[in-house]
Amino acid sequence: NCPCCKSNHTEIIDTIQNDDLHDLYLRKFNLPIRNLFKEDKTYLVKCLNCDLLFYFPQTGGDEAFYNKLQQYPWYYTSDKEEYRFAKQYLTTSEYVLEIGSGSGTFAELITQNPYLGLEFSQKAIELAAKKGIKVINESIEEHSNNHPNHYDAVVFFQVLEHVIDIHDFLKAAVNTLKPNGKLIISVPSEDFFLSSNVNDILNFPPHHSSRYVESFFYNIQSIFNINLIKIKHQKIEKIHQPQYLKNIIYLKFLKLFGYKFKRIDNSFFTMLLEKISYALGKIISLFYTEKTEGGHTITIIYEKRS
Repeated sequence: NCPCCKSNHTEIIDTIQNDDLHDLYLRKFNLPIRNLFKEDKTYLVKCLNCDLLFYFPQTGGDEAFYNKLQQYPWYYTSDKEEYRFAKQYLTTSEYVLEIGSGSGTFAELITQNPYLGLEFSQKAIELAAKKGIKVINESIEEHSNNHPNHYDAVVFFQVLEHVIDIHDFLKAAVNTLKPNGKLIISVPSEDFFLSSNVNDILNFPPHHSSRYVESFFYNIQSIFNINLIKIKHQKIEKIHQPQYLKNIIYLKFLKLFGYKFKRIDNSFFTMLLEKISYALGKIISLFYTEKTEGGHTITIIYEKRS
């Protein structure tokens, strides 16, 4: 069943060999993950009711998995377009709850707001404390039980795609909001260039559990008693331009050679095409000045119904 709307009206749109995922994680990050899978295959499934794309069986990373990824300096970035966009919808008097807050980077941007962060990483909690930012180790489901109708705004950036039980997570987040409170969500967008990434290993289990298209955020309004206020697609940032251009070139190569696009493809020929395409994309990006929507991230603003 769909982990968001619980519908059993679903279809399988892709089948992934878990050994291929393991090999890619090992090659790119020296990170073995085979022990995290109980099955030989993972399926990418589309819910025909709410349009969620989710992986089945659901598999999440453990603490060792995330500790390894957090060693890379690019894993957490402090300057995010979605932070600045979200801030526009907050007044300085509003009490903000952030789920998956890390060390409180967003809190540093909204310093005038009363704020609480929820985070599982003890290291991040300690870093936040050194900055005078209150972050506690608690799930949103636990927090919701003791704080119904409590916050003016609940925000989470690049978190939902890691969540396995999306329904209970979103239900708890909305429950902590006051009537007319704001729910602000930011996730990777499947509507544009990310959908044509090949071997984009961090967009697969055990790192990500789901993928998101814009229509999903319209469809969940009736499930969670929220009204959609605004959707913002990120423009293609400079850091993502080589990848965006690489995908255009790569897909043209596939068409030229009569190959079908696969989300995971470990064949030598495909990996060679991928390297050539990326090199060309990187060169073209040096002269690329177009600022178009279709970037990495989509941010959604909701209001809880009174």
